[in-house]
Amino acid sequence: MLFVIIHKHTAEMCPAGVVRINKDWLKEVTNSFKNAKIKYLGGYANSPNHEFFFIIEADDLEEIDNAIEPLRRVGKVRIIPVLKFEEIELLASGRAQLLTE
Repeated sequence: MLFVIIHKHTAEMCPAGVVRINKDWLKEVTNSFKNAKIKYLGGYANSPNHEFFFIIEADDLEEIDNAIEPLRRVGKVRIIPVLKFEEIELLASGRAQLLTE
């Protein structure tokens, strides 16, 4: 299943740091995603708003939970299950069915 993970932190908790980027934290996030049984599809940042957006594929919510632990330590995290737009088009056209049916 596909998920968008949205992470938001305050300026005070920013991993970019007051003086320099916290490279250890960035490495920890990267390793956490690599070590979890998830497929990392991409990551994006909205620096002025102190937000990160990650696209992942996963079958196990516990693995997602393990992957995002470093994010939780510095801010809030939302996990949102999503469908690709193309899948919605297929469903709407009647050419596909949800896997849960």
